[in-house]
Amino acid sequence: MDYYVCNVNLRENMYLYLSVQDACGQLVFKTIPWYVLQNKSFSAKDSWNVSLFPNPANNHIEVRTENTDNIKQVQVYDVCGRLLQTLEANSHSMRIDVSNLAAGMYFVRVVSKNETKTISFVKK
Repeated sequence: MDYYVCNVNLRENMYLYLSVQDACGQLVFKTIPWYVLQNKSFSAKDSWNVSLFPNPANNHIEVRTENTDNIKQVQVYDVCGRLLQTLEANSHSMRIDVSNLAAGMYFVRVVSKNETKTISFVKK
């Protein structure tokens, strides 16, 4: 799920304190030890290419990856973070019926063995 970072503080005890607000205005607080951040490499380049189409969608969406990792699970969330649907898979593509969803914005969380990616889409 996507969050907006509202406040970041690095305190003397070497923890990063994040307060984030989701799309529905709920605050979530996260504490990350500084050594975790130091041992991670951050890159703007995605390592797992996942596509979702059509966007906007009417009755279905297709989620597809071109990497060697198969899609293991797909979860559909509304903008408030409520889980609406969970689908199990083991392939490079998956067709998802969204005809029962009301018009609006949704998030699809795509999970493989080693990666997770969240993509938004609009239901007409």
